[in-house]
Amino acid sequence: MHAFVSKDTIDAFEISPLYTAMRMLHKSDPEARNGWEETMHHLLDLGPNLHVNLMVEGSTILDQIMDIAQSPFESQEVCEEWLLVLGSFGLDIEEYLQTERLYQYEGSVPILSPHLWSSHFTDDGLYRYTIFSKDSPRVSWDWAFDPEGHATEVIHEFRNLGPMSHEPFEDYQNPEKMFNWPYFYPKWQSFRGAFYHYMSTEEVRSSCKIYIAVFEKRFERRWLKRGGKLQRAQGIKKGPRVPGAWID
Repeated sequence: MHAFVSKDTIDAFEISPLYTAMRMLHKSDPEARNGWEETMHHLLDLGPNLHVNLMVEGSTILDQIMDIAQSPFESQEVCEEWLLVLGSFGLDIEEYLQTERLYQYEGSVPILSPHLWSSHFTDDGLYRYTIFSKDSPRVSWDWAFDPEGHATEVIHEFRNLGPMSHEPFEDYQNPEKMFNWPYFYPKWQSFRGAFYHYMSTEEVRSSCKIYIAVFEKRFERRWLKRGGKLQRAQGIKKGPRVPGAWID
């Protein structure tokens, strides 16, 4: 780091070294956090421009820091850690947020401002807003939902459930990380992408037919089993006699 990051180069990165250090601090075990905080203090001592990214128009370091979080709930934790680091370095948090708000706002909404680092959208096309708290020096982000949408209330209620993106292969390669929790994918799903990269069109069709046949048979067995239970419950079909049972 010392060889590449200096007072002359601290603002010459598309992704700020502060983002990388903050991400490591957030993901690290408690015993390693002090070391990453010291690293961030060193980077802050180089005098980076916290509000203007010369390499990415309309982006601030806060935008990058908030990209660490995968949900609105986690964004509160990440931003609180970021403000604590700035405070322990000696920066005035209220002044920092007041200045940041000027760069975040587009002049139309008093409390919410579009998330700019991802060009207003995440990889999944979801719209995010930065939220500045009026009561205390605090910042976070939340999803923006169409208030006229039919599923707005449900989506808002479960906005903290699951990651922003899903990687089925991770469930197979690193199941202990629970990357897609609370969603899980079957092992065959993780190889779906490999079909298109390493197999011909005919091989892909053949493989898909095999999988479809397997699942159709499995579905048929389950359906017949469920239908049999329903018939027995309605008295249409009697179950097998139990050895030793009384004769009616």
